[in-house]
Amino acid sequence: EAAQATELATLIPLQYGCERCVLAGDPQQLPATVFSRGDAGVALARSLMERLLQAGWTGHLLDTQYRMHPAIATFPTRWFYQNQLKNDDCVRSELYRPAFHRTGPPPPLLGPYCFVDIAEATEERDATTASLSNPKEAAFAMQLVEILYERYWKAYDRVWHLGILTPYRAQMRLLQQALDQSGLIL
Repeated sequence: EAAQATELATLIPLQYGCERCVLAGDPQQLPATVFSRGDAGVALARSLMERLLQAGWTGHLLDTQYRMHPAIATFPTRWFYQNQLKNDDCVRSELYRPAFHRTGPPPPLLGPYCFVDIAEATEERDATTASLSNPKEAAFAMQLVEILYERYWKAYDRVWHLGILTPYRAQMRLLQQALDQSGLIL
């Protein structure tokens, strides 16, 4: 991910006399990752890819995406890629859509994405690690897992994969505890 690597990190392999360098990454979304704060962090917060593109080198847009549901791809296509990003046939196919996008009772249980406002949910900060958690969000996530389990995994008797993403360790621990206590066979 050359757009996310700092300029200095990208220069390290170049010191070994390579004849050609291909930088692959997406400078439209993720900047170089720098953990340093202050002036040093600002000075390092650019990738070699970004520098070269700003200097007039040409990049090549890989214009077909193969992973996102077209409804999810709509925003980045418009916002980052001036409507140049196309959806491959594989993601437009009915076979790509999970059962919970297609079956109901109508309407289906979930679309390709949804936003849920958990009323009165408040974050709690772990005193030791400063990591955040939110018990009401975790409880909602567990209710959703239980519904999915009952309506789809158990009913269709097949293997399903589920991912719950959180950037916080405390929330991850809270979710793991809730999953362990749920009694679901996952």
